[in-house]
Amino acid sequence: MNDPIYVPVLKGKAGEFHALKMLSADVVSGIVPFIDIPNVDLKYSEEHPDGIPKSSLEMHLQRTCDKLISSWGSEIYYDLFDFGFNERLEDGSHPLKFVDAYFDKRGIHAFPTIGFDRDEFYISEFKKIIQRNRQKACLRLFELDMRNYQQSRKWFEDLLRRLVSGKNHIGFDVMLDFRSINLSDIISYTHLAIGTINKMLRLGLTNTFIVVASSFPETLGKVKCDSVFKISRHEVKLWEGLFEYFKNENINLFFGDYGIVHPNFLNFNPRKMSPSGKIRYATSGEWLVFKGHSLKKGYGQYHNLAKQVFDNEEFDSADYSWGDGRIAKCAQGSGSTGNLQSWVSIDTNRHITLTKNQIINSFSKTISPVQIPLLLKTKSNEEINPKD
Repeated sequence: MNDPIYVPVLKGKAGEFHALKMLSADVVSGIVPFIDIPNVDLKYSEEHPDGIPKSSLEMHLQRTCDKLISSWGSEIYYDLFDFGFNERLEDGSHPLKFVDAYFDKRGIHAFPTIGFDRDEFYISEFKKIIQRNRQKACLRLFELDMRNYQQSRKWFEDLLRRLVSGKNHIGFDVMLDFRSINLSDIISYTHLAIGTINKMLRLGLTNTFIVVASSFPETLGKVKCDSVFKISRHEVKLWEGLFEYFKNENINLFFGDYGIVHPNFLNFNPRKMSPSGKIRYATSGEWLVFKGHSLKKGYGQYHNLAKQVFDNEEFDSADYSWGDGRIAKCAQGSGSTGNLQSWVSIDTNRHITLTKNQIINSFSKTISPVQIPLLLKTKSNEEINPKD
């Protein structure tokens, strides 16, 4: 097995892009971000309580792409998963066409994504992109796609026939996106991932797989204010078990997660929600969430929250990452308390730095058998290696 790569799935927010920009060079070398391009942000008011678009779709896409390009100049995967089927620019063109052309003109190696949930217009535009200038793309599979493999395989083979013409060849990296998981999911999802990977390998079209999941809760609303809360990172255990299982195989097995947010995170309506101050500090096996109180009382609380992180035994050092450095300065009173976007950047930068190092370290160590259910040891198990 080749060295693993870390694929953080990001929601295309300005704070996340700044987190990428502030990564050290040694961390950047082991990362390929996956960007879920966000839809247009909404503006809320008494007249429009449910929100109206802040800008045109074209202007929004241009700004989002510009922010990404200014923060990250290397390879990326990208998707328009959060867009509706009927989203179009003013000239009637598909957003996928605009995004790909924008990246292409600026020399960004951006790999588009296809999935079984896409409509005919998306597939048609994807085909044009692939046949024009792409040798690589991403196939994004969700749990239902993996469980309904026979139907998914038929769809995928039909897609390939439509995409490949003459000498044109397209390579797919396959993402197994489990989205939100719990501890009780690990064994069944490990079985499902092994079976899916084995089947895809038999198709002979790829040997690169990205296993993505997240244990971060959808809301922290039930967490008590002014407290410290621990959240286990079950997705790491899922990937480590799979990595151990396939370690002697000739495949690439990359790790992905959703950073410091739940997979369903999009925008929130500030008229209906009152966020609290919080710092989400990643460790190897969990997040430590230092929650303050309502931000209606101001951002001054971040001095105290940062000091709690700084004094905690899990705090690495101020020079471990840019994010750690910002926490240390805030804790010592010499740094700004920032705003919500600032702390998304700080928390995300820390998370990505730690996770990249953690994944690379997994490549050089033997994982304890306790982490791998014994039932996964039997490769003849029908559920692990089922018939096509």
